[in-house]
Amino acid sequence: MLLIMSIFVIYLILGILYESYIHPVTILSGLPTAGFGALLTLMLFKLDLNMYGFVGLIMLIGIVKKNAIMMIDFAIEAQRKDGKPPEQAIYEACLIRFRPIMMTTPQH
Repeated sequence: MLLIMSIFVIYLILGILYESYIHPVTILSGLPTAGFGALLTLMLFKLDLNMYGFVGLIMLIGIVKKNAIMMIDFAIEAQRKDGKPPEQAIYEACLIRFRPIMMTTPQH
């Protein structure tokens, strides 16, 4: 329940930040896949979702959200400045922001 409430608060904050209803959905759209992958990995290694796993899940949500914000910000700026269509703007954002995202993502 706490996890769902925190995602809702994140949605509200992103909605206020972007002054939009759709951009927070775009940013948070990667969370279900990431969460499913984390739970599948725990099941694969026959581990329980204990406190350490839950903290890791919360960190994963933060990392996925940060990466999506970096790409969406870049794409919105490209749309506003250069007048690019959304598909081209997000494609270029993914290409250009990939290296900075990988450099700021903790790797253990």
